[in-house]
Amino acid sequence: MAGGTRSAVYQLTCSPLHNRVPAAMKLAFRAGWSTVAERSVRAIIGTVARIPRPQTRWHRLAGPLFGNDVMSLTLDGPRAHVRLDQAGPDANRPELHEVTRLRLA
Repeated sequence: MAGGTRSAVYQLTCSPLHNRVPAAMKLAFRAGWSTVAERSVRAIIGTVARIPRPQTRWHRLAGPLFGNDVMSLTLDGPRAHVRLDQAGPDANRPELHEVTRLRLA
């Protein structure tokens, strides 16, 4: 983009508490959020309507992840990272275990 500015934009989403997600729903979520699904839907809709190419590009850095999670965003001057922790399986000894950590800047 001539004369423009390039900036990274991140969308961070975490639901800390939820009910168990059935295996079929997990599979549906993963399939629905894939690039194959995006291309397929674009092709199907493209047969009846002209869909312009998006001006921005995006891709998923992690997930979808399922569980009782807590997300932490750490900002330290020009540095930023996000960490996702998940509750351990033992309700008698609650612990958080790191699931993923991403450096954003």
